Amino acid sequence: MKQILAIIISILVINTATAQSVGYTNTYKHYEGTFLRKNVVLDVVFLDSEVTGKFYQKGTQECFTVNGHINNGSLYLTGGKIDFGGDTIENRYSCSYKGTKGVLLLKEDYSQCMKFNEVEAELHDSIPFASDDEDNPVATNNIFYSYLQPAAYKGVETNDNLKALFAKMFNAAPQQSVEGDFFYPEPYPTMKLKNDLQTAKNRFRKFVDSELQSGDKISSQELTMQETNYQYVTYNNNGLVCIVNNCYSYAGGAHGMYANIPVIFDLEQNRILTKKDIFKPDTDEAIIKLIIKYFIAHGDADDKPSDESEGIYKDDVFVENNIGIENGSIIFFYQPYEINSYVAGSYSAVIKISDLLPYITDNSPIKRMLK
Repeated sequence: MKQILAIIISILVINTATAQSVGYTNTYKHYEGTFLRKNVVLDVVFLDSEVTGKFYQKGTQECFTVNGHINNGSLYLTGGKIDFGGDTIENRYSCSYKGTKGVLLLKEDYSQCMKFNEVEAELHDSIPFASDDEDNPVATNNIFYSYLQPAAYKGVETNDNLKALFAKMFNAAPQQSVEGDFFYPEPYPTMKLKNDLQTAKNRFRKFVDSELQSGDKISSQELTMQETNYQYVTYNNNGLVCIVNNCYSYAGGAHGMYANIPVIFDLEQNRILTKKDIFKPDTDEAIIKLIIKYFIAHGDADDKPSDESEGIYKDDVFVENNIGIENGSIIFFYQPYEINSYVAGSYSAVIKISDLLPYITDNSPIKRMLK
């Protein structure tokens, strides 16, 4: 699973203008239902006509990535071994799941989990400038924020404590990937998105003025800034929520930089889980062996000694707070450059909890996933 969720954002340059907006949508949905008298769960995110998410049967350690689209009011998902469609998602579906055909019944249900609103904000800013070396040069600043705002937990409106907990999520994202902490306010982003956008606009314009007044030759590419941030859910049950922050930054140069940063929330104890809340001390070596085994099985590494192997840099594999969860499994995320070249991209290793049990602390909240 190289990447659980991918969103392609195309941004048009707006000449001599600034566009700024903040809106509220409900794109994340949690469905529970039955298939062949077995309880199943579907977590999906809707973005325009695209649908991505997770599908699993309760009581198992299997979880399938799903993706698809909406066409003429019908939902079509493909991924894992799921293929179904209907007039509306809350309906009966002819479904093939794990090779077995049957009727799937789904209903939106947040009675035992967290419900979210998705908040989106974007800014497009451009500043024409004079240059003897370029026709119609323009400095551009494009920002897209999208994050999940907690709305209710187990049917009860989210209280201030839970809101404060989720606000900490953004501190887990990279604080900056361009020189001088150019874009990211503190924390990243805050719940005051309009202020964030105005701050980013002011910083950008101050930066452009400084560069142009320096007298150095400068191109539009060197004055092109792009920031995107969105979240997706990989688990939402048993008092646990895992959200992955997908962050991208471009500040001129050959390419931008992106990261997938997982954050695990324990809603029962109102805290964010870290490595020490999940794994026993001095277990890294054993866990890393399982991660490398996963990469070998999925063709991202070979079983040769490190100095002779191809694929990921096995000696660089680590276990820190790069930990997420999905049904029955723990996910280890690796960003570009961490265990391979930038061109190779990001990686993730999905290890079943049953294989990791000897290394999980006795009282870890993660064990609630086995219920």
